[in-house]
Amino acid sequence: MLARLGRIPEPRHPKQCRHRLTVLLLYGLLMFVFQFASQCEVNRELTRPQFEANLRRLFPELETLPHADTLFRRLLVYVLEASLAFNNGLVIPLLSEFLEYAMGDTKADKQDGERRAFARLSARLKALFPRLPILLLLDGLDANGPVMQRCRQYHWQFMIVLKDKDLPTVWEEFHGLHAVQPDGCQRDWGTRHQRCAWVNAIDYAFSDHGRRHLSMHVVVCEETWETIDA
Repeated sequence: MLARLGRIPEPRHPKQCRHRLTVLLLYGLLMFVFQFASQCEVNRELTRPQFEANLRRLFPELETLPHADTLFRRLLVYVLEASLAFNNGLVIPLLSEFLEYAMGDTKADKQDGERRAFARLSARLKALFPRLPILLLLDGLDANGPVMQRCRQYHWQFMIVLKDKDLPTVWEEFHGLHAVQPDGCQRDWGTRHQRCAWVNAIDYAFSDHGRRHLSMHVVVCEETWETIDA
């Protein structure tokens, strides 16, 4: 395997490389083999002394192990991916859209971004499944007017993680309206106590000096639990 990886051309300047390309590729494969969830976990687990010793017994070529950031700087390609999410936690990739410099605003020297990639990916998804009822689960980067407007245009439902600093006018409206109409419920989930609150039909103005409007619902779930130090 190392011999096959060694045949991959090395585009970097040899005097500026601390780790050989073969080492970086092997390091990247181990990330997937051990199913690490984050770069921090990779750095923590792959640099344990006993792990390094065992790894060098299998691969003597490993002089030093790189930092996870080194691997990502060398190999990372940004991809926006649409996946099927099932209620048992299973996720199956469906469509991928690569972020490329040529797809950005080259006149303004702006790179391609997730919002541009989302527009392309959503158009492909709509073309492939024009009549399929879809519910999109999106992260905080997609909490913006153009993304939500496109979902409404395609008649898609959506759930977006709304972070504390996202859409400040929506948060202000939520706190103001919830104070006078405190809709909510409480429940226990395992060892955690959950308090849920929501406000429907919040008006959100965006783009063109606030000339475009969207109506959205905001749901907040606060969890509390007790941790006992053994």
